[in-house]
Amino acid sequence: MNTLGRVASLTALLLSMIAGARLAAQTGDPVRARIDEITERYKALWRAGDYEQALDLLNRETETFVEYAPEDWSIDRIALMHQLGRVDEAINEMEWKVFRRPTPRRMLHLAEYYLTRGRKEEADNTLARAQRRFNGPSRAPRTVEDRLARLRILELTGENPRALFQAILEEPGDESEADRIKRYIAAGELAFRKFDYQLAAEYFDMALEQEPERLEALAGLAECYWRSFDPRLEQTLERVLAINPRHFRGLAVKAEIALDGGQPEQALESIETALAVNPRDARFIGLKTGALFLLDRTGEMADWHAKALEFNPTASEVYRIAGRVASRAYRFKEGASLQRRALEANPDDNRARTLLAFDLLRLGQDREARDLLKESFKIDRFNVQVYNSLELMDTLEGFAEIKRGPFSLRMPADEAPVWRDEALALLRQGYDTLGAKYKVSLETPVYVQIFNDHDDFMVRSVGLPGSVGHLGICFGRLVTMDSPTARSQWAMNWRSVLWHEFAHVVTLQKTGNRIPRWLSEGISVYEETVADPSWGQRLEPAYRAVAAELETAAMEDLEGFFTRPQSQTHLMFGYFLAGEFVRFYVDAYGFDALVAALEAIAAKKTWKQALSTAAGVKAEAIDTRFRAFQKQRFKPFDNLPPAEPSLVQKTLGGVGEALGLSGSSPFTEAMATAAEAMAGEDWIRAERALEDARSLYPEYAGADGPLPKLAELYRRQDKKPELIKTLRDAVALDPTAMPALIELAKLLRDKQDWRGLADTARRALAVDPFDAGMRRHLWTALDKQGKAKAALAALDRLIYLDPIRAADYRLHRVDTLVKIGRANQAKTELIRLLEDAPYSWEGQQRLLDLIERQGAQGGGLERP
Repeated sequence: MNTLGRVASLTALLLSMIAGARLAAQTGDPVRARIDEITERYKALWRAGDYEQALDLLNRETETFVEYAPEDWSIDRIALMHQLGRVDEAINEMEWKVFRRPTPRRMLHLAEYYLTRGRKEEADNTLARAQRRFNGPSRAPRTVEDRLARLRILELTGENPRALFQAILEEPGDESEADRIKRYIAAGELAFRKFDYQLAAEYFDMALEQEPERLEALAGLAECYWRSFDPRLEQTLERVLAINPRHFRGLAVKAEIALDGGQPEQALESIETALAVNPRDARFIGLKTGALFLLDRTGEMADWHAKALEFNPTASEVYRIAGRVASRAYRFKEGASLQRRALEANPDDNRARTLLAFDLLRLGQDREARDLLKESFKIDRFNVQVYNSLELMDTLEGFAEIKRGPFSLRMPADEAPVWRDEALALLRQGYDTLGAKYKVSLETPVYVQIFNDHDDFMVRSVGLPGSVGHLGICFGRLVTMDSPTARSQWAMNWRSVLWHEFAHVVTLQKTGNRIPRWLSEGISVYEETVADPSWGQRLEPAYRAVAAELETAAMEDLEGFFTRPQSQTHLMFGYFLAGEFVRFYVDAYGFDALVAALEAIAAKKTWKQALSTAAGVKAEAIDTRFRAFQKQRFKPFDNLPPAEPSLVQKTLGGVGEALGLSGSSPFTEAMATAAEAMAGEDWIRAERALEDARSLYPEYAGADGPLPKLAELYRRQDKKPELIKTLRDAVALDPTAMPALIELAKLLRDKQDWRGLADTARRALAVDPFDAGMRRHLWTALDKQGKAKAALAALDRLIYLDPIRAADYRLHRVDTLVKIGRANQAKTELIRLLEDAPYSWEGQQRLLDLIERQGAQGGGLERP
């Protein structure tokens, strides 16, 4: 525009302002009342999702009032154009407004609209101009909207978000309640963008305390709940969509939930609702292409990507979001490929770079992932996930790395000498047995990483600490898990966890990572119980409240227990029920049918089609039989007190809490009878009552259940055979029952049951591999059975774990080597022992005996 034109425009502006002032003076309050009425009407339409009507109303009334219309009318009118996909119109109008009066809010909106159109250079220039123009306290904007816009501009141009967060929360002296709500929402959004969902939720809640139906705060809260797996999500999202069924953020979260649950068709319903309003919205195009990816409609997916890039050549989010959807479905290779496409479209998309790094980490490609994380951190030093992951990579550098056969194992260096060989042996067993059983040739190496800090394990797995319920996670070729040292004492059985996760390696690779989570978890739980009946899941009393709510589940219900569990009890019930489904399916239709179903899933059949075709019956018939199976499986609940709804939120503790003994039941009456009989030392009656209780609820493993009471009864009568049997039964119900294992090991040693002692010691060492007492039990049992090679390995671990007795263990090594004819090696080890302990009389005596024996044998050649 030339100078003359600008002068003319400014003159027209001044004249219109004078005319507006005269109009205000002439008409007074009626005009203001009319403006307020129109404002309420269009905002109500907008809030309800009637975007087109809101824009039509604003267009008409703006023409009526011309320049006398409020600033918010013009800003909102242009925002509605943008929301409806009329981006070029929005840009043209906002350019004119910025030219006339460049405020922070106007310039921020203009930059955002430029970005929607792919005009990145113009967006950057607009932000830079705004930063220069409004830099310094003398140019601080007056309205809260402009103040917050200025801070957002500073964020986009690289300002420290912590400083911005404090600036948002600085309360001006003349602030209204409405302004305070806007600040809370801005603080929540900033925290959300920096992945601090808990903090974001706190500020959205503060806004809702002031205005309970504030839609921006409700929608932000819903997305926080979705990101953090908060069970309050469903209720909050319902509130959002009840107010506005076409709310974009609410529809996006609804679509994400459906995609997480493996329901892309359902997700498309929400996505299409949004795209009908704005067919150019990049977030929803990304979500749509993610849904199409899950449906294997790759041709349509490519068409939508092409349309999006034709409108905005830098619209990397359409690839990035689809890639994230793929990765959340454990399709990490495809997810990584899509993130690379995102970076090709827009090399500045740091979120795509970060997501690519996480995909590569899950594929075991740590070196490239680390380089990407470093690059991402240089750009954004306030991304908590990136920072945590880089710190974790430094920690991994200090881990021991053992490459053996098809496995690459990393674990803390001080733990590796104790149980690396046992872990690798279990993995090899799984590789041989499960690989053959499921007819799969695994891609190797399989990466296994074990952490002695639970937060490190979670950061390695998902980028953030927390989630104490997780013990292990498998990504298809990578397994991450806690070491027992990362948990409280005797809280986990590492063998069952590692076997469970390796079963995931098999099923994920068998299906190309297409298997739904519920079925993969079900197979892993099932394979645990096949490997060791004490592993897997039990019918816990706490589950009866969930079972009472549900009655019985169909196959389609199972995924929800994992994607959006209402409580920790629901999640654990999901593991149990998924494992029971697989057991039912194998018993009903044969194991070959299960393998055939996995092969069909790999061939892009839906899981329902696959299970149905492999079984040779309709899915409805499978559900009917499965429901009947569940009714029979839940029969023991009939012997417990009625379920209390509050029990869903409780964890399984003592029998009083777990069973809610507010009413009587056959089980609790039998336990009460046993308690009374034991108090009177009526052993026969007590034993009968406890056996009755066991038959009424065979799987109860609580600390005050029938088995611990039976053990106490036999202990008091000194009935050792019965006590041994009872302790074995207790161990078979609870793979972490360390006190029972300790007592059982002592009894078996006294009985000289060396085979039983070895089995018991191994079970205990799966709970605590660092228990020197159990290591000694294992060595003794192996030595007594003549298993010299295994006994030598047991002694090596004892030497490491119990340095005070190391000299004795080294002498035992010498004796074992002599026994198996390896005299030269025995002599070498004796000499080394005497170098370390020259005054060891026993060592000197053994060396003399060994030399004499070799002399008598004419040179003492070792056995081949």
